[in-house]
Amino acid sequence: MARTPRIKQLQNDIDALETTNDAQSNQIAALNQTLSDRTDDQALMQDDTGVHYQNTYTYFYVPANVGDGSTTSDDAGLGAILRLGQYSDMEQSAYNAGEAAYSDFFPVHQIETETDAAIYTNAAGGGNGILLACDGRILVKAGEKMSINATSDIHLESTEGTVTIESGTNTDGVAQNIYIAAADGLGDVEQSYYKSKITINGEEYTKTTSVSRKYYEHNKYEIYKADSFKEIYANTSSIHHGGSSKLFMGGKVSLKLAAEFHMSLAAIVNISALTKLNLYGFKCDIGVFKLDICNWKAELKSQKMGVTTNGIELEAISTKLKSIGTEIGTTAVKAISTVAEATSVVAENTTLSAVVNPMGIVIGTRGHM
Repeated sequence: MARTPRIKQLQNDIDALETTNDAQSNQIAALNQTLSDRTDDQALMQDDTGVHYQNTYTYFYVPANVGDGSTTSDDAGLGAILRLGQYSDMEQSAYNAGEAAYSDFFPVHQIETETDAAIYTNAAGGGNGILLACDGRILVKAGEKMSINATSDIHLESTEGTVTIESGTNTDGVAQNIYIAAADGLGDVEQSYYKSKITINGEEYTKTTSVSRKYYEHNKYEIYKADSFKEIYANTSSIHHGGSSKLFMGGKVSLKLAAEFHMSLAAIVNISALTKLNLYGFKCDIGVFKLDICNWKAELKSQKMGVTTNGIELEAISTKLKSIGTEIGTTAVKAISTVAEATSVVAENTTLSAVVNPMGIVIGTRGHM
C-alpha cells in the first residue's frame, strides 16, 4: 500500500509524455503540410527540425592529438573530418603546411589529377561537395540495399592494401552474381596486372562479335582432360616461323571433302613402322627421279601402261597370263619331244651294229648320241 503514490506519479508522467508526443506529432504534421504546399526552391528554408548553416561550408573535426583539451591551439594532426559544402579553412591550412599535411585530407587521385592550389580549391568541384577523411577505419553497413552513383568518374584505389569485391548468398541460400558492364556493352574494359589466376567451378561462355587478338611473348601451355571440339565457318590462315612437334597417343581420323594443295620446298620423310594404306581414285606422280627400296613388293594391277623415251608399253594382265600359258604349253611340247628323242637315242644305242672284217676282228661300234 505504501507504493501507491509512487505508481500514481509514474502514471502521471507517462500521461504527460504522451501529451507532449501528441503535440509534437501535430506540429510535425502541420510542418509537412506547409512544406508540401510550397513549390519554389525556398521550401526547405522554413523553420523545420534541421539545422541551416548560412555559410559556404561546415565541418566536424576531430584532431589526432587533442592536447590540453581546453583549447584547440595545441590540437595536432588529422583524426577525422567531415566537411559539407565548399572547401574549408582546415583544408587550406593543411595545403599551406605542405604535402605531408594535406595528403592526410585528400585522396591520392585528387592530388595527382589537380595542380597546385586546385588540390583544395577544387576539392568540392563546381558545387558543394563532401570531404570525409580519417586516420583510422571507415566502416559502412547497410541492412538493405546500398547505392553509389556519380555523374562523372568514380575512382577506387588502395594505396597499400588489397581490393576485394565479393558477393554472397541470399536468405534462400542462392549464390548471387557480380555484374560488370561498360556502357551497356559499348565501352572498353582495360586490365593490367602481373599474374592472373581464374578458377571457374562451372561453365564458361565467351562471345566476341568483332576482331579478337591475343599476343603471347612467352611459352603457352594448354591441357585438356576431356574432349575438345572446334568448328570454323570461314577461312583459316596460319604462319609458323619455328619448328613443330606433334605426338598422338591415340588414333586420328581426318576427312576432307574438298581439294587440298600441299607444297614443300625441302625434304619430306614419312616413316610408317607398321602398315600404310592409301586408297585413291586417281594418282599421278610427277618428278625427276624416284627410287623404291624394299625387301619384298607385290603389285596387283588389271591394266598397266608405261611411257618411256623408247616408246609405250601397254599390256593387259589377262593377255600376259595367256601368253605365259602358251609359253608354258610350248615348253611342255618341247619337253615331250626331247623325251622322245632321248628314247630313240637309247634304242639306237641298245641295237649295236658290229662290223666284222674278214679277219673276224671287231673294228668299231657306232651309235647315235
